[in-house]
Amino acid sequence: MAERKAQETPPSEGDVTLSAKDHEALKAKAEEADSCKDRYLRALAEFDNTRKRLERDREASMQFAAERIVAALLPIVDSFEHALKAMEQAPQPASTLAGVKLIHRQLIDLLEKEGVQRIEALGKPFDHHRHEAVQQVETCDAAENTIVEEVQAGYTLRGKMIRPSLVKVAKQPATSNQQSANNQEEPGSGQESASS
Repeated sequence: MAERKAQETPPSEGDVTLSAKDHEALKAKAEEADSCKDRYLRALAEFDNTRKRLERDREASMQFAAERIVAALLPIVDSFEHALKAMEQAPQPASTLAGVKLIHRQLIDLLEKEGVQRIEALGKPFDHHRHEAVQQVETCDAAENTIVEEVQAGYTLRGKMIRPSLVKVAKQPATSNQQSANNQEEPGSGQESASS
């Protein structure tokens, strides 16, 4: 009799009855969803671990790159120390100058080997992408906007600007500008007088 009441009791609102086949299908879908969620969480963890590993590798690579440059610079530092010691013991201007020039050449060679190039400036037209003007110099010896002096060398690293050249740029003297302006006015003055 209890079985009969259970069968006759209508389902309450929100209850769903499933056939055994539908119940098995729903159970299979739930297991599949759990499996997908597990694979997703594993992939997410693996991605995070890979990201952290790449970050550590990048930092280590930067440190080792700096280490390589520093190791290459140490012999040049040693050469400077030898030159300073030699200057203190017996100051000989000619040999000291030759020693310092040699050290300078070592440093330039190292920088060039690493892809550093000096920007050519002297005598070149001013280029605001490669040069920074610190002064304009009035001169008749160079064309306007030509670099007449390099105050500080500029450098690129594998084509990328590291530091622009600090330069002094030629400009025409004010007197020559006034004279050329006066010369342009004079022909006009002559025409007016000729027509009167």
